[in-house]
Amino acid sequence: MKSTDAELWAAYQKDRSVENRNRLVEFHIPMARLLAGRIAGKIKRRSSMWDWDSITAEGVVGLVKAIEGFDPSRGIRFSTYASRRINGEIRDAFRRAMW
Repeated sequence: MKSTDAELWAAYQKDRSVENRNRLVEFHIPMARLLAGRIAGKIKRRSSMWDWDSITAEGVVGLVKAIEGFDPSRGIRFSTYASRRINGEIRDAFRRAMW
């Protein structure tokens, strides 16, 4: 049986283990891939050394950081918070690589 987003967050809030975090990552990875795909077109126009896998990997790093830093008590939707973190992580990695 697949868990819902709320169940995964409840488990992670109770026990911030790597296993619970990874379940959240697996649940939200489609969002990271979607955002990476949107950014990939813009980045690939500027640099041919970045491929889809590199961009997606940076998106997953951003997703993990978003999960670890998210505070549900603030009343913000996770997708809103995570999309900014994922986008920022990809762009920061691109800037570091191009420096």
